Formats: sequence, C-alpha cells, structure tokens
Amino acid sequence: MHRLVDQNGPGKDTLATEKNRAIQLILSTSDAGVDIFNFALFPEGEAMRTYNRTSADACFTHFTSAEVWATGSAEAFLTDMVSQVHPDDQAEMVSYIQAHYQSCYQGIDPGAVPSFSSQRFRARKQQGDWGWHEVRSRIYGHENGLLITEGVMTELTEVMQLLLEDKLTTLPNRLASEQWLQGVLDHEPDPDLAVINLDLDRFQSINDSFGQASGDVVIQQAAAMLRQQLPAGAWLARLEADEFLVILHPNRQGSDHPSAPASSDLATEAEAAVRLFQETIQRGFAERLELPLRLTLSGGASLNPSGVTCARTLLQQANTALMEAKQRGQAGYCIYSEAFSQAIEWRLHLERDLDLAIERGGFQLVYQPQVDRHGDWIGAEVLLRWPQPDGSSIGPDVFIPIAEQTGQIRGLSQWVLDTACSQLDRWRQEGLQPPRLAINLSSVQLEPSAEEPSVGELLLATCRRHGITPDQIELEITETAVLRNRALALQQLEEVVAGGFRLGIDDFGTGYSSLQLLQTFPVQVVKVDKSFVQRLPESTTDLQLVQGVLLIARQLGLQTVAEGVENEAQWQLLQTLGCDTYQGYFFDKPLTAQQMGDRMRATLDRRGP
Repeated sequence: MHRLVDQNGPGKDTLATEKNRAIQLILSTSDAGVDIFNFALFPEGEAMRTYNRTSADACFTHFTSAEVWATGSAEAFLTDMVSQVHPDDQAEMVSYIQAHYQSCYQGIDPGAVPSFSSQRFRARKQQGDWGWHEVRSRIYGHENGLLITEGVMTELTEVMQLLLEDKLTTLPNRLASEQWLQGVLDHEPDPDLAVINLDLDRFQSINDSFGQASGDVVIQQAAAMLRQQLPAGAWLARLEADEFLVILHPNRQGSDHPSAPASSDLATEAEAAVRLFQETIQRGFAERLELPLRLTLSGGASLNPSGVTCARTLLQQANTALMEAKQRGQAGYCIYSEAFSQAIEWRLHLERDLDLAIERGGFQLVYQPQVDRHGDWIGAEVLLRWPQPDGSSIGPDVFIPIAEQTGQIRGLSQWVLDTACSQLDRWRQEGLQPPRLAINLSSVQLEPSAEEPSVGELLLATCRRHGITPDQIELEITETAVLRNRALALQQLEEVVAGGFRLGIDDFGTGYSSLQLLQTFPVQVVKVDKSFVQRLPESTTDLQLVQGVLLIARQLGLQTVAEGVENEAQWQLLQTLGCDTYQGYFFDKPLTAQQMGDRMRATLDRRGP
C-alpha cells in the first residue's frame, strides 16, 4: 500500500513524477504478492494520499485530516497497524518503526537517501490466520521539507513456512526455535526457561528394519503424542531426524505478573515434563496394533535462571546434556552442567592433539616381554604410550576409545604396525634375534570400507615394506571387537591367519561369547585376563576360572598366555595348571626399544659364540 500526503506546495510535475513512479512499481509487482508504499509527512500533518494497487488505474485515494489524523498525529494509523501484528512480533515492529521516527527527530539532510532496512513479522490475513510479511523501507528528506518514507511490503507466508516449519510434522523447526527463543531472551529480563532436547533412542533401527516410510510415521505419531502432553505456554519443535525440542516458559502460563519460580522448581518442572514425555512415548508405541515398538526417549535440559542471553548457547547446552544422558543408557535424562562442556572441550583438544601426534610421530612403543615355563623370552607384547611435554603420559585406556570413535585409530594402528615392524628389522640388522611381537587389532580395522584394503592386505604390505615375515607377528583381538559385525570380522581374520600371522584372543573371559569365539574364529592363542590372575592364589573363584580356561584351551590345542603375573607364587601355580606363556611385572616391566636391544645383546653374550 502507498501513502502520500496531499500537498499543494510541491507542484504538479513533482506529484505526477511520484505517481508515475509508484504506478510502475505497482505494475511490476502486482503478481508477486507485494505492496508498494510511499508516503510523505508535512510538518503540519494536514492530509494523506494512498496509492491503492487494487484499483485498475492505481488511482489516488484521499484521506482528510478528519479521517486519518483525528488523534492529531500519524501514530493512530501506526498503532492500528501494529495491533494487527502477531503478539510475539509486535515488539520488533515497534522498534523498527521507532527507529524510523528517531531519525526524523534527529534530522535528515535534504537529498541524503539512506539504504533500505527490513523487518519480518506475522500479521492477520483476510482469512483470519497468521501470514508472514517482510517490510523493506527507508525514510529521507525532500528539499521542500517533506519527510518521505517508501518501501516494499511482501507476503512471505509460503517461503517462511519452508524456512521455519518442519514439513513432516508441521512443527516449528530449528531456525524458528532459535528465533523464538532469542526473541524471549531479548525482550524479557532474565526469563525462567527450561530448554529440553529430546531424542528417540535407537530410531535408526526402525528405518533400517521397516523402511523410511515407517520411520516417518513414527516421527509424526511421536510429535502428536508430545503435543498432547505439552504444558501450557510451552514451545514444541522438531529439530532434525528423531530430535525434538521443548521449551518451558512458566511466566507465559499464568497472570501478567507471575512470581518467578525458583531454579529448583524449574528443574523439578522440567524433569516431570520429560518423565511424562518418556512414559507417553513408551506406552503409546507399545500399544500400537499395526507395529508395536519398544521405543524410549532420552532428554537433556538447560535451565536459564542464570542470565544466558544467546539462544544458540541454550540450545547447545541442552544438546550437550542430551548426549550425556544417552551415554548413560536409554531413557536417560540429564540437566546441563558446565563440567559437560569442559569435558567436551577437553575431548576436542585431545582429538586435535591425536591428529598432530599421529602426523608427527608423537607416540612411543614399549615392549613387555613374555617368557616360557623356564623364564626364557619367547615374545613381547607391543604397548602404546603417549608421552606429554610435561613428562606425564596419557594412557591408552583414555585415548584409544576416542580414536576408535573418531576413526583416528586407522592412522594410529598403521603407525604402530609400521614402527614395530621397522624395529624388528632394525634389531635383525644389529645381529639380534628378536622375539615374536604381539600387536593389538582394533574392531575398526576389522570393518574396512569397500574402498579400503582388507586388514590382511595391509598387514602383508607392511611386512614386505620392512622386510619381515608374518610369523614374526602375533595379532591380538578382544572378544568385544568381533561382536559388532561377526561375519565381516570372521572373514577378515581368516584372511589374516591364511597370510601366515598368528592370532590370539586378548583379555579372555571378560567378554560375552568366549567359548563360541574359540569354536568359530581361527585363534591359536588364548590370553587369560590379568583380572583373574592378580588375585591368585588366594581367590578360590579365580583359581577355578583360570583352571577351566586353561583346560578348555589345552583340549582345543590352543596356546595359553597368562598376563598380570606379579609374584613367584602366581607363576608357580600357573605352571602347575599347565599355562604355556607368562607376562607381567614379575618378569619385566614394559621396556623401551633400546632396553629390549640391550637385554637381547646380554642374552647373546651369556650364551657365547
């Protein structure tokens, strides 16, 4: 809509020019749902003209001062316009209009034409529902003293629905949630908010088992269930995939001046809401006749009685709490703590440092000897250390699980294999007789992608590169390493054994399918976990377990290694039980490559030429 104050001063040519320009603008946008407006204010504010694009000739409609300026100012018209704006957008629109008038009060240099500014808002459509609009406008001073505002009003309902609405559930999406939350934070001092991130546990298995169409139905039904249980005044959105967002805003529920709830009350309210959502989802899907599912819901919440002013910060905190809850198990719930962010920051630094250490060779290999029944060296286990600049060391139990999750284990494992094979070759060139080295395989290595070579091919290529034979290497796997994809792991390990490498099961007895693994996989060595050895000979239970493992291995024709031997009584007992090989601090602590070489040279010297 175009508005122009009637005036006799500017002259007919000026008025005609303004009219022609307005008509061209109207005609060029008539099919785009766009309103062009251009109005001027006399200092006296006597009258107003409007361009009306609904008329065929884009004629002027005249408003007298009695019709429009009855209140004595233009604010009556603007107030009426703002009253048609959605309540959540009115504050922004008032600020937008005030910015224009502020520039009027401060004075505008004649001839200076500023750039356009814009504002998006929702307003009532003729059908009564809310529609999205964008106003782009500017105000400038005319040389005859008029202040002219011109701009474009565009309806963006369909566009904004695409931008702000989740198509599958018709719920607001992440962008809409962030904008709404930021609006609350900008216009309410220290609002009491509980931002809750919800996630359907194991949702991917539904898509994998029943197809994406069934997964979409589950998402739609979950959204409907959450809507039914949504507290008054709360916000519900779908963020992505199987993630939903609920924002509790207690101050919007009741009176105009509600008492602010204590943070403990907000925490209680948030937890109660999450528990209700969890019960609703679990019960609702269990009772479905067409596709009964055991579906659970995890939640993480960020509470804001602490003065956070950034919506993204609250959303990120809620997501961090959700990740912590899911790590604790299904159907979990957790409230954000600063310690979570510190742990994430520490992990990110660790991942970065891992990359640098792999690239620059910042790790160290040590070797713990393995002896036979006579105490003679017959092998050594390769152990990985990560020394730090301050002299400390990060243990493999800390960084190996992270490397496996990030995929960095591939590069790290190749470094270990290359370094160990290179060291075997170096000892051999020094005239020494190095023992067989036992190297751990990761579960990630047993699952190569279609583009990657198999683990057997990688091992053989590494041995050839360093001029050593496969029988100098023993590869160790844990029981849990083969559980994720047993068929692929079996295929990979059969190829490894066929290549001439020896295969052993590490930490035997701590997994889930020990006997079945011995029956199915091509293992030749069983390592008794140190947790069973350390309490010998005092623990009768451990004695029986170790005795049973050794008996089964012997009947299957497998070699046995006991790790964690720390005293002579344990060694003697294990010998009596028929164990073949021993490893532990009773014989030697882990040694550097130099110390290993020195020990081998000393052994050769004792034996003589």
